[in-house]
Amino acid sequence: MPTYAPSSTRLGQLQRGTGAGFLQALEAPGAAREEVLQCILRDPRIVPQLESRARYYAELALQLALPIEPLVRAASLDEADLAVVDVLAEMAARGSLDLRRLLTDRDSSRELRCGIVRYLRDYPVWASRQLPIDAVAELAAVLLDGDELVVDVEIYPEFWGAFSGRIPGVAEAFATAAAEAAAERAALPERLPDPAVLSTAALLDLLEQFASSEIQAQLAQRTSVEDRALLAWRVEHGSSARLFGAADALGRMGDPRLLDLAEQLFAEPDDLTDPRRMLGAEARARRSALGSYVTNLPPEQTLALAREWWPRGGYFEVVAGRVLAQHAEPADRGWLEAVVRAQLQAGRSVAGEALEALLHVADRRSLPLYADVATQSTSSFVRCLALVGLAQDPNAVASARLLEEALWDCEPEARYLAQVHVPAAALASRRGVPSLVHDPLEDAGPED
Repeated sequence: MPTYAPSSTRLGQLQRGTGAGFLQALEAPGAAREEVLQCILRDPRIVPQLESRARYYAELALQLALPIEPLVRAASLDEADLAVVDVLAEMAARGSLDLRRLLTDRDSSRELRCGIVRYLRDYPVWASRQLPIDAVAELAAVLLDGDELVVDVEIYPEFWGAFSGRIPGVAEAFATAAAEAAAERAALPERLPDPAVLSTAALLDLLEQFASSEIQAQLAQRTSVEDRALLAWRVEHGSSARLFGAADALGRMGDPRLLDLAEQLFAEPDDLTDPRRMLGAEARARRSALGSYVTNLPPEQTLALAREWWPRGGYFEVVAGRVLAQHAEPADRGWLEAVVRAQLQAGRSVAGEALEALLHVADRRSLPLYADVATQSTSSFVRCLALVGLAQDPNAVASARLLEEALWDCEPEARYLAQVHVPAAALASRRGVPSLVHDPLEDAGPED
């Protein structure tokens, strides 16, 4: 778990990826340089899959003329932190000549060079014009050796398309991918059977082959005593798509028979750090399906349960949060705000579900809480939720300031909110500090 400096400090704001931290660093570049370096070398994100930092730190590193040597050393280690590689890739794309040279330097780490190019597949137009072709060829060779190039061209066709015919193996990988896709299409039936004429058991079997909303909708109409019993049996004993399809159907039809089983599984310990107290894969899948089942039930069945379950923590809190995010009522505002306040004061990560529930209630009396969360939360994902709340009244003093600072936030969603709600006149005092809203790499179109 990362250690955070107080949100009242510049380092604390830089760790959190806020616009305030970005602007404060530019105001004191000498003092901020070491802090930005520290943030890059010690990834401060709680959930990297939900939080962005690479572009934010790369822009700062370039603005502050941060030396790349300590970053290259860290990224060249045997077990390099991919977050450092991502920042270096963003720096290379945004004008670092040193990193452009590194991409063609055969004495540098091959893993690092390939890691940078891997990241830059997300900027295909820029890459086709600016990436050294030898660096792309090197990654292609690595993927070819690992029998991964065919899959990669399917995932990044726009990137690799620019190099087809120019780099050995790429055109052949496209041809193989197209042949495999054609074979898969040929193996499919010309049309799906009509779900309405199939038995419930056959519909569940069909879900194993086709993820179809039409099949799911038909299952939710199978409300006879026999069909409900079969669906419940599949949840209790089934696996894979049958399990999830049956749970979804019973939830949609408002059948409460699985609530006891859900409560039993939600109470099971699941400590990911202790294999002896960790749920098995099958039990975890069943728990997930039952979580979806509960959220599909009507609120008159689940809202009271959600209020009861939230204090129990663990998976109870997760499912309760989903229910409240859809169905919370004005009377829930007080205790939900108290939950978030307590988490902030204890220095804990704020539960995004609690904020989503407050956003559903949409009471502007929550604006002061949103402002505190936007300033103090250690999660940039949660901060985005708080900014959505502030945008309910963008002209309030705290809302206007925080939304303006969000033009330099690490999260694209936060920057978009700011773009929508901050009037151009409010930026007069910020001239000379371009916002991060528009990204020339992401916005790049076809060359004229």
